[in-house]
Amino acid sequence: MNDITHPHRRRIFSEKLYAHFVTTSCYDRRMFFSIERAAEIFQWALTSQAEKQNAHLIGYVIMPEHVHFIIWFPEPGQLSNFMKHLK
Repeated sequence: MNDITHPHRRRIFSEKLYAHFVTTSCYDRRMFFSIERAAEIFQWALTSQAEKQNAHLIGYVIMPEHVHFIIWFPEPGQLSNFMKHLK
């Protein structure tokens, strides 16, 4: 299988020291982060987990139903663990 036959297949490059651009959505695209306190809690969780893994959180934006962020890890293979603990 390749990306031409499966254009929506996600590709993860976590075995190299890339900066990762991540998008994650709320369940069923609910507007959960339109609640200010919910967005604050997510921001705290995002920055706290980045600190725990010694990652560099380059930037992020919290939208009403999804989040984008760019993160870099000093060791390869950390993205999956980061996402598991973040969510």
